[in-house]
Amino acid sequence: MADPKDVAWTNQQLENTLVYKHEYYMGHMTFAVGKSMAWFDVDLVAILNHYNDKCNVHTIESRFELGNERCKQVFKKEKE
Repeated sequence: MADPKDVAWTNQQLENTLVYKHEYYMGHMTFAVGKSMAWFDVDLVAILNHYNDKCNVHTIESRFELGNERCKQVFKKEKE
């Protein structure tokens, strides 16, 4: 959680090294009283699964496209 100008600057500095980039519109209280934690259940878990070499059908439609493509290939091989 940071000022939008700082986030833009950081993204610019890391643009060639970022694996996943998505800005969520949350405030400081989102973690305590947020109405939807879907970003955690889907996007964050998809990233963690990817780096732990796991796939989960519940995260296959996350915003983390790199992980989605790999998992789609895994599921495709399992069906064959």
